[in-house]
Amino acid sequence: MSVSLAIAATFLFFLLVSGCILNIGLSSLCQSVTKADAVKSCQAAQSLTWSESHKSSPFYTSLHNAQVSAWVNFFFWVVALVLLIIQKKRGTQFTQLTGTGDPETDPIFHRPQ
Repeated sequence: MSVSLAIAATFLFFLLVSGCILNIGLSSLCQSVTKADAVKSCQAAQSLTWSESHKSSPFYTSLHNAQVSAWVNFFFWVVALVLLIIQKKRGTQFTQLTGTGDPETDPIFHRPQ
């Protein structure tokens, strides 16, 4: 149980760091892009032609989607960690499936006794 808590806490930490890096990176990129007079927003900047050899890609949409997915993933790992902590406080452990003889409810891989 404590190994599961440690793994969940480690994932949560790295997701927090990733989300912060994406958040700070996207906001600083948008601040530098919107300093130009012709650009009103980051979303509008991705549709502009920057030079003839470089076509603009949907950089804002891609970075925004990555940022949102990092924070949603962080939220779900917080929920998982809270559930693990509650399970540990109650003293309940994982229960192992045991075979009942019914092929639909038996575990796929039987452990030798």
